[in-house]
Order: sequence, then structure tokens, then C-alpha cells
Amino acid sequence: QVKPICVKHEWSVAHLEEFYPSNKGLLGVNINRTKICVRLREPRDADALYPFELALDIVLHELTHMVHGAHSADFYRLLDALREECEALMTAGISGRNMPWQGEGRALGGGSAARDVRAAAAAAAARRAQAGAIMQGSG
Repeated sequence: QVKPICVKHEWSVAHLEEFYPSNKGLLGVNINRTKICVRLREPRDADALYPFELALDIVLHELTHMVHGAHSADFYRLLDALREECEALMTAGISGRNMPWQGEGRALGGGSAARDVRAAAAAAAARRAQAGAIMQGSG
């Protein structure tokens, strides 16, 4: 889903990997703007995958570190812009599924259920709007 965003912003990530750190609060890391590690599984149950929307948001967060290292106001402005860009792509039915991808990969979770990406994007947007109203820009 983020491939079109990476192409647009001319970001190249050499390695995108799942990791399962002992720190239960750590969801992702961007190492030297070349390797992104993402927690995809629940800390309490290594067999349970996070919802797609959360995993996607973690990747967007780590991609934001391609521009801003620190969690500054500029960082969160770019993250919000990437979220909006991603939602627009999903609403339009655009993903990186048919774009060329370097390297090998494998599917996780074993599930094959089709998802309604528009409904997922709308639900994610509603959750962010609700969280934004509660947090009032506190980042």
C-alpha cells in the first residue's frame, strides 16, 4: 500500500522486515533511512497479527523518519499528510500491488479474506478524527 507513496517521494528502503522486540511498546524503527522494522504481531500473542490499519500506520510513521529523525511538529505534520495521501490512494483503489517490487517477500497470517479497503480507510479516518478531537493537537 505504501509503494506508490515511496515512489512519489523518491524514498528507497533497502529492507522492510518484521521484528518482535522484547520492548512491548516498540512498534517500529527506521535504521539509517535504509531499513525499516515493523512489529506486526501482538506482544501478548505472537500468533495474532495486528489489524492491517495499525500495521500500515506503523509503516507510515517509520517512513516519516525518512525526512524527520525527531518526533517534532514537522514530523507530525508530514505523518498526517502521508496518512491523508494513503487514505486517498486507498479510497481510489490504488495500491502498490501491481507495481514492481525488488526482492522477495512472504505473506503473513495465512488469511485470505478479501478486505473492503474503502471501509477500512473510512474507519481509520474516523478513529483518527476522534483521537484528534480528544488530544487537541497534543501530538
